[in-house]
Amino acid sequence: MINPVLKRELKTKGRSVRTTLMLIFYIFVISSVLVVVLYSSYSRYDSYGFDPEYIKDIYFGISVLMMALICLIVPATTSGSICGEKQRKTFDLMTCTRMSSWAIVLGKLSASLLQTVMLLVLTIPIISVLFFYGGLSIWNIALLFLFFLVVAVLLGSIGLFTSAYFKKTVTATVASYFVMLALTLGTIYVVAVVGVFYKEFSQETIRLIARLLYSNPFTGLAGILSQQLGTNIFLVNLVHLTTVKRIIIYNLSFNIIASFILLYLTTIKIDPMKEIKIFK
Repeated sequence: MINPVLKRELKTKGRSVRTTLMLIFYIFVISSVLVVVLYSSYSRYDSYGFDPEYIKDIYFGISVLMMALICLIVPATTSGSICGEKQRKTFDLMTCTRMSSWAIVLGKLSASLLQTVMLLVLTIPIISVLFFYGGLSIWNIALLFLFFLVVAVLLGSIGLFTSAYFKKTVTATVASYFVMLALTLGTIYVVAVVGVFYKEFSQETIRLIARLLYSNPFTGLAGILSQQLGTNIFLVNLVHLTTVKRIIIYNLSFNIIASFILLYLTTIKIDPMKEIKIFK
């Protein structure tokens, strides 16, 4: 039987203009970038035709763009899930039902993940254009999309956590984006600063700080693209502590563990009885 919260979210969000505009914006950006890049590549090689090696650059650019769009869209779709119920005065009615706190949280998270799945499914026809030129396999796309789902779970968990711990949607949205930026740009900034002033730190300290990149979703993406394209990406060179395969495993492990912890803390916050026992 389908989760009642998920069923309600699908009905409300599926009929909203915001969801439709989000899908249109996502497809427009991805398809526009692909058309522009392919046209420029043909113009660049107008004397010799299209160079198939250029497909790697296109695949890399689209993958990074998809990750950036997911990082922008997912927190916005989940940060108002719970505090929005409080503002609409429906939160108490939801918690008074027979559903457990886990069922409520997972229903909200599943609704966000289904939107992410819709985005990935809509991207398949665009990515499939690259198959005409060779060099890519269906397993490359499947692994990449699976990684995007794991990252979406982490970002959705962050959005639900902030939504449960803040009363206003605007505050929860700002907090979720702050955490997302801290994981992405923040970790890169810290490691880059340490790299500039490396003479001031010992090698052990530099290696310890470099491990912060294991929590960066773009580090996992860089590991997957490095393995698929056969070249080391910038973030992989920054870590330089272990093999590319371990970088992917460490990043996926962090995403899964952090998601579970955040979801557990969210269930505690929305369950009045647990909140009384733990926080009071």
